Parts: sequence; C-alpha cells; structure tokens
Amino acid sequence: MAEVHDGGWSLDDGRLIASELVGNAVRHSGCEVGHRLQIDVSRREGRLLISVHVPGLSGNAARPGDGDPAEPGGWGLRIIRELCEAWGAERPDGYRVWAELPAHG
Repeated sequence: MAEVHDGGWSLDDGRLIASELVGNAVRHSGCEVGHRLQIDVSRREGRLLISVHVPGLSGNAARPGDGDPAEPGGWGLRIIRELCEAWGAERPDGYRVWAELPAHG
C-alpha cells in the first residue's frame, strides 16, 4: 500500500528538489568548465532551505510560473512549485535559485 504524503518535508522531496535545482543550473546557467556551483542546504524555523548558486552567465532567469509542462523536460519548475512552500530566484552575485520545504519532526 502506498503511503499518503502528509504535506511535510521528506528526504525524498528534498533530494528531488535539490536534483531539479542543480539540473536546471547545469543546463541553463551558461557555466563552462572550471566554473563552480555552490549548493547550500540548511534547516531553520521549521523549514528546509535548498539553494544553488552559479555564475549566471546566460542571463536567462527562471521565475515563479515558468515552465511549460507541454514542452519536453518542462516539469522541473512545476515539481518545485508543487512540493515547496516558496521558491525564487535572485541575482546577488551570479544567479541563485532557492526553494523552501516544510521540515517537520
């Protein structure tokens, strides 16, 4: 019998979100050999925060609402929207995409 998701964070959810954020960063950042991705995971105030920071050379920034499920491979941002309480993108120094999941227990 399959378990029903309780709406809280699970290790599998965290892995999936991290995988989607890193995969999108690798595909869309414009990084070259020698550039580094910085991945941060922290837990605070009942939330798990996952962020990926890249040099952000492409100029193509993901925004909440992006991602066409009709396009091949267009499910990543939809998955992030469905599993996360919040997510976003910013350009502090390069490009950073982050997602927050509720962290119970």
